[in-house]
Amino acid sequence: MVSVDKAVIATIERNGRRYEVLVDSELAWELKKGKNVSIEDILAVPEIFADARKGEKAGNLSAVFGTDNIYDVAKEIILHGKVPMSKEYRHRLLEEKTRKIVDYISRNAIDARTNAPIPPERVEKAIHELKVNIDPLEPVESQINKILTDLRRIIPLSFERKKLKVVIPSSYAPKVYGVLKKYNKLKEEWLANGDYYAEFDIAAGMLNNFYDEINKATKGNVTVSEVK
Repeated sequence: MVSVDKAVIATIERNGRRYEVLVDSELAWELKKGKNVSIEDILAVPEIFADARKGEKAGNLSAVFGTDNIYDVAKEIILHGKVPMSKEYRHRLLEEKTRKIVDYISRNAIDARTNAPIPPERVEKAIHELKVNIDPLEPVESQINKILTDLRRIIPLSFERKKLKVVIPSSYAPKVYGVLKKYNKLKEEWLANGDYYAEFDIAAGMLNNFYDEINKATKGNVTVSEVK
């Protein structure tokens, strides 16, 4: 439980009235993001206020929220109201989201001029150079297209994909099977001679990793060809 002096005021307006709770900012945002956080740990005090700074408690909660339960009302305020975010927490979220975006691009894209993978360091440098706007709260999927448009100003990104068919000798198949679980498998079957056959849809940025891992696991005893 956060102390009152370190708590922030989360607010919501209902029926023309303002309702407030004193909360731990970071835990409240974790709850808003869908994490399993105990409401008791979030609140500095188990009270609903009309004005938290003056210590004025709100009344008639049931008529507005459908319940008099302090914790249920507090959760409603946090989830659907406004919660101040500290600069430190926002910075940490931004760093985490930037890492996810860099990882997504470096794993899936290649340089269209050279067909070579793009190192994460190059992507991150470009993001900073172009001052690409990244929303720490918005999912990667919903902002990636805008980010890619910005990055293509200096990096010729290509998201080409390859369909590959793979044949692995039976002696290596059990070991390699686990290695290949991370890749997008389209089809698989065990051949009459015991060999393992599979088809994969691989992002261009992952091709080098794919080849490195499968060759290492089979000591080069693998047949890989492109599906036309």
